[in-house]
Amino acid sequence: GAGIIFKHGNTSIVGLTTAAGMWATAAIGMAIGAGLYWVGLTATALVLLSQIVLHRHPIGSTAQAEQQIHIRMPDDSRTLSELHTLLDQHGGDIDSSRVLREQGELEMTLNMRTAPPIEYKDVIAFLHDHPEVSEFHVES
Repeated sequence: GAGIIFKHGNTSIVGLTTAAGMWATAAIGMAIGAGLYWVGLTATALVLLSQIVLHRHPIGSTAQAEQQIHIRMPDDSRTLSELHTLLDQHGGDIDSSRVLREQGELEMTLNMRTAPPIEYKDVIAFLHDHPEVSEFHVES
């Protein structure tokens, strides 16, 4: 199970649930192998129930996607306000940012956590509603 756990970046550790599931599966197998069928069946039911509940209702840092957003747009308050509205709709928490103002345009790179993540359809809708935006790029 330890081989499944990885540190991703400075703040994120992934694979803990998978590693715990592997340990639980091994324990269930040992219980059934030792003839403790009710213990194995009860443990199986508890593991399945907890996996279903936790995967449908993510909590903590796994509930948010880490995304980098790069946008180039006119330096006007209306477009900036509507960008903030889009980010708020996705629960955007900005971890770091780089903002460059040049010749009446803003070029921003935002490293953020979003839930739900900003997807292709969101970018296309924003570009459709704001033809003045010349670039909008999202990386997960």
